[in-house]
Amino acid sequence: MFASVLTLSLVVSLSPALVPQAPKTDPDLKALASYTLTMDTLNKVEHVYGDLAAAIKADPTLESKMDALEGNANDSLADMARRYQSVAPFDAALRKEGLTAREYATFSMALLQAGMAAAAQKMGAKLPEGVNPANVKFVQDHEADLKKMQSMGGSDR
Repeated sequence: MFASVLTLSLVVSLSPALVPQAPKTDPDLKALASYTLTMDTLNKVEHVYGDLAAAIKADPTLESKMDALEGNANDSLADMARRYQSVAPFDAALRKEGLTAREYATFSMALLQAGMAAAAQKMGAKLPEGVNPANVKFVQDHEADLKKMQSMGGSDR
């Protein structure tokens, strides 16, 4: 069950979901617009998922802690990062891969944003303002990788 929760960001990134828009002056939107998705970071995130799945297998109570990380649409990247850091195995898995909780939050939201934009483009919409076109191309170019990762529920590492 947890593997499906962990890959929720990937599932959502491949579907045309609706997400509330933050104010255009929001510094998080600027951070997302300037962040560039890479395969290196995607691979690190996949390894984090694998480590978390192993941690949950060793301690099933961790699953409820991970489920409690869900925030709301008004959360900032800093809010998200604080929640991720609050669960020691999650924070440890991120650190093991050389990711900060803030970068993980930024990566996740940039992937979600790019996935929604890519889906909208498939339906004929123009690229929304503030969306990094390189990230949309990344999602389009790596759609098979993202779907594979989604179906595997993270790394087997």
